[in-house]
Amino acid sequence: MADKYTVLKKYFGYDSFREGQELLIDSILRGQDVLGIMPTGAGKSVCYQVPALMLPGITVVVSPLISLMKDQVQALNQAGVHAAYINSSLSEGQISKALYLASQGRYKIIYVAPERLESGEFMRFALGAHLSMLTVDEAHCISQWGQDFRPSYLKIVQFVRQLPRRPVISAFTATATEAVRDDIVCVLGLSEPQVLTTGFDRKNLYFGVEYPGKKEDYVRDYVKKHPHDVQARLDLALLYLKTGANSEALKELERLPESMRTPAVLYYEAQACRSLNRPDQAARLLRRALQKSPDFLEAMLELASIEEQLNHHAAARKLYEKLMTFDEGNQDILTRLVALSLKEGNPDRAFELASSMPDSMSFILTASALFLDEGRFDLAENLLATLAERPDAPEELLFYQAAVAYEGHRDAVRTLELLERISPSNRYYDRALKLRAQVLYENGNVDQALDVIRKGREIFPSDKDFVFFAIDLLGRQKRYEEAGRVAEKALHDWPSDADLAFQRAFLKDMAGKRDEAMRLMEELLRANSDNAAVLNYIGYTLAEENRDLPRALKLLTRAVELSPGTDYMLDSLAWAYYQAGDYSKAWELIREAVKHMSASTNQDPTMWEHYGDIARAYGRSDNARQGWERALELRPKEPDVIRKKLENLQ
Repeated sequence: MADKYTVLKKYFGYDSFREGQELLIDSILRGQDVLGIMPTGAGKSVCYQVPALMLPGITVVVSPLISLMKDQVQALNQAGVHAAYINSSLSEGQISKALYLASQGRYKIIYVAPERLESGEFMRFALGAHLSMLTVDEAHCISQWGQDFRPSYLKIVQFVRQLPRRPVISAFTATATEAVRDDIVCVLGLSEPQVLTTGFDRKNLYFGVEYPGKKEDYVRDYVKKHPHDVQARLDLALLYLKTGANSEALKELERLPESMRTPAVLYYEAQACRSLNRPDQAARLLRRALQKSPDFLEAMLELASIEEQLNHHAAARKLYEKLMTFDEGNQDILTRLVALSLKEGNPDRAFELASSMPDSMSFILTASALFLDEGRFDLAENLLATLAERPDAPEELLFYQAAVAYEGHRDAVRTLELLERISPSNRYYDRALKLRAQVLYENGNVDQALDVIRKGREIFPSDKDFVFFAIDLLGRQKRYEEAGRVAEKALHDWPSDADLAFQRAFLKDMAGKRDEAMRLMEELLRANSDNAAVLNYIGYTLAEENRDLPRALKLLTRAVELSPGTDYMLDSLAWAYYQAGDYSKAWELIREAVKHMSASTNQDPTMWEHYGDIARAYGRSDNARQGWERALELRPKEPDVIRKKLENLQ
C-alpha cells in the first residue's frame, strides 16, 4: 500500500502536509474517530481523502452542499481518483447505476446528501458494501446549538447504527463554539476522538491590498519574479485559457514539470491545442489523461468530440457509448450517436436512435435537424410526423416542417406559408425570419428578402446575424457601398466588434478603395496584433502587390500560427514565398493549403491558380496543368489568363 506522502503527491500534487492534516490522517488510519475544526482553505478535504485512498473499503462523505459535491467529485476524477456523488440532481436511474458501480468496486469515495441515508436503496447498498469510513462534512449542522442546524443530519446516527460493522467516523467543520464541538462529539457518538482545532494564522501568507489591472498581467509579473513557482505558472495558464490567449496558455502548460501533469492539466493543455486547431495533439493529451484517470468524463467527452472531428468514427462511437453507461438518458450524447450513425452511412440505425426518446420533443427536433443537415429529408419528415400527431406539438415544429418543405421538396410557397404561421412571440421567430429571407432571395425576391432582414434587425436589435446577413446579401449583389453603410451603422452599436470592423474595411476593398481598406486594416492591426484575418489581409495584399515582402512574410507566418490549418491563410503565405522567390517553401505550403481545401466543399479557383503558378515555377509541369485546369472548372474571374498559361505550357 502506498504511504500517505506518495498519495498526497500523486493525487493532490503537494510535497508536504499543512498544519494538523497529518495528525488527523494518522489517527484515521489507526482506526480512531476524529473531529477537525479547521478554517476554510486549511485543507479539510485532504484530511479524509488521503486516508480514504489508503483504507481498504469505501468512504462515504455526507455533505449538504450539492454544488460542493460536484466540484469535489470532478476534482477527484480529474486527479485520477474514482469518485461519485448521489443527490437530488440525479435521476433515479442514474442513482441506481452509481450504486451498482459502487457495489462493483468502481468508487473509493462517494458523496451523499444526508437525506439519501434513509433511502432503502442506499441502505441496501451500504449493508452489502465494505465501508471503511464515514465522513461528515459541515458537521456543525448536526448541533442544535448551531445556527445552521439541519434535522436531516440526525439521520447519520441512525444510519451508522444499522451498519453491520461500524466504520471510522471523521467529522469536519470550519468553525464551532465549545458547545457545538461537544454536541458534534456526543450526537455522532465519536469514540475517544482526536479533536484538532487550527487557527486562521498561516505563516506563509500575509494580508494586503493591491489594485492590479488585468489579472493575467499581475500573475505574469509574479511568475517572472518567482520562476520556480509552478502553481503560479499553472494559474497563469488557466487565466490565459479563460481569456482566449491559447498560444500563451499552451506555452505555460508545456513548461510545467512532469510531476504537475495531472489528468486535469493534460485536459487543459488539450483544450488549448484544440483551440489552436491541433486536434491530433489534443487527442494524444486526452488519451494520456484517460490512462491516468479512466473515468474522467470531461476528458472522455472532449476526446470523443475530437475523434468525431477527425472522422475516426469507430473510436468516437466507442467513447460515446461508454459515456452513455454513466448517464443513459443524456440527450446530448445520444444526439452525437445519431450524428455518427449518419456519417457512417447507417441512416436506419440513426433513425432507431432518434426514435428512442419519443417523449422528448426537444430531442426529436434536434435529431430532425441532424437529418436535415445530412440531406435525409425523408427521415426528418418521418420523425417530425410523430410530433405533428400530438395535440401538444410545439409551434417550433412549423420551422422544421418549413425546412423540410424547402430543402427537401424545394416548395417555396409551402415553406413561406409555414413560416408565416410562426408567431413573433415564439423562440424560433428569429430563425423563421432568416429562413424567409433566404427563400425570398434564392427565388429572386432580393428587395423583399432585405425587407425581412430589416424587420429582423428592428425586432432583434442585439442579434448580429441579421447585420451580417444583410451585408452578405448586399455584397452578393455587388452593392458594396450600401453593405459598407450597414457595417458602419452597426459599428455604432458594437464599436469593439472586430468582425464588423473587418467587414467594413474589406468592403472598401471590394468597392475599389484599396488604400482606404489598407488604412482601416492597419488601424485594426494596431488595436489587436493577433487578429489572424487582418494579418492575412495585409500580408496577402503586400504579397499580391509584390512590395515589402519581409513584412508580408512576417504577418502571414503569424496568421498561420494563430489559425493553423486554415487553407486560405496557407495559400497567402505560399504566395508570399513565391513572390520572394522561395519556390521550395511556396510549393510545400500550397500543397498543404490545397489538401485542407480539398477536404471541404468550398473550392477556390484562385488557390488552384496559385497551385499551378507555384508548381510551374518549381519545375512541376504536370502539377501546374492540374492546378490551372481545376481553376478553369471553377469559373475564375479571368479565365483567359489561365488559358494562356496552359497554352504556354505546351
